[in-house]
Amino acid sequence: MEQANIPADKIELYGVDHEKKSQENGGKGKSKSDEFGINRVPEFIVFYNGKEVGRLNEKPTKSLEEDMMDLIK
Repeated sequence: MEQANIPADKIELYGVDHEKKSQENGGKGKSKSDEFGINRVPEFIVFYNGKEVGRLNEKPTKSLEEDMMDLIK
């Protein structure tokens, strides 16, 4: 993200368990994994100006770094 000049405070990371459920809200209400429709792990969802521009999941096409750069260019 440094190469793309994206500040760390603009990056959000959420962990999920083996059932692809996150616990950021104490298990109450809708979780981020439900909100974003996580059905494969790992899954990286890239947003720009509040809109989803792409996802990287499971195995990278080239490498994780190259695939991520392709999304944020």
